Amino acid sequence: MNFETELMYLKERIEKAESINDLDYLRRTNEKKYWWTSILITGLFYGLNGKVGKMILGWIVGAITFGIYSLYLIYTSYKDQKEFNDQMEFYILNRKKELEKINSSSINTPISDEDNNLNFCTSCGNKLEKGVKFCESCGTELLINEN
Repeated sequence: MNFETELMYLKERIEKAESINDLDYLRRTNEKKYWWTSILITGLFYGLNGKVGKMILGWIVGAITFGIYSLYLIYTSYKDQKEFNDQMEFYILNRKKELEKINSSSINTPISDEDNNLNFCTSCGNKLEKGVKFCESCGTELLINEN
C-alpha cells in the first residue's frame, strides 16, 4: 500500500467514526463492556433518591451507629473490670498483711491474771480451766504472769 491509498483509507474510517454515536460504537466493537457498572450506578441513583434509598441509607447509618456504640460499651466494661480487679487486688493484699500481723502478734501472748479469769486460749479460743499451762485443743503454751 502506498501512502496515498493509506491516507484515503484513514479518512474514510474517520468519517465513519464521526457518524456513529458512542453507544452504537461500543455495541459493535469487541472491546470489554462493563454494562453492569452502568446498571449499578443507575440503580444507586434511582434507589437513593426514592423511599428505598432512604431506607437503605437509614440501615447503613444505623449499623454504623450500632457498631460504634458496641465498641464503646466493650471498652468501658473492660476498663471497669480492670479497675475492679485492681481494687480487689489492693484489698486482698491489705487484708493479707492485716491477718499476718494479727497472727504474728497472737503467738505466745502472755496471759495476765485478769485475762486468766476469762479462761480462753489466745490462739484457738478454746475454753480453759484455771491453772492450765497448755491449751488442751491446740497445745499452745500459756504464759501466766504472776505479779
